[in-house]
Amino acid sequence: MTSIKGVKKILTPFCIGVASFIILLSLFFILLTLLNSFDAALERFAFRWYFYLPITAGFGLQVGLFSFMRKSMKENNAPASALVATGSVSSGTMALCCTHYIANLIPIMAVSGISIFFTKYEVPFLIMGIFSNVIGISFMLFYIQKYNVPVRNKLIGQIMSLNMLKVRKLVVLLSVIIVAGYFIYYSLIF
Repeated sequence: MTSIKGVKKILTPFCIGVASFIILLSLFFILLTLLNSFDAALERFAFRWYFYLPITAGFGLQVGLFSFMRKSMKENNAPASALVATGSVSSGTMALCCTHYIANLIPIMAVSGISIFFTKYEVPFLIMGIFSNVIGISFMLFYIQKYNVPVRNKLIGQIMSLNMLKVRKLVVLLSVIIVAGYFIYYSLIF
């Protein structure tokens, strides 16, 4: 039987991750509503929802994993350097995943050349955002395994039975190849 404390330990990071997902998705709608209109924001979301949902879900998952790891590491007196490392990686990948928002902000800054570039390459930047999330998640799972953070969830336990160092390296390599290839492909066809 699972204790209430055990459920709370898992539920709190889960709720933080879901809240992060909702907040980022809300920021998307707020930003586009302020720049255009709510109808334009809905239209934009409907046009590229298959990019926006994985990006925001990946962000929420990273924040949830970071919250879980931070809480578990504090309880187990893990070194502070571990939290700094995971926080830096997670922050970096989350910042990368949001680069597609630049295309929406540049017209306000009246930088037309850059605006054309980001508008032209919006899809590759969205793909880069998805893969940067995947990289961030693989780094978080690597650190969970490296610092022996106790995992009580069966699915995550099965995932953690893999060699996360190799998984992380493979994810980074494949992400770089796919994103670079897509940028090259996209520049050739457009």
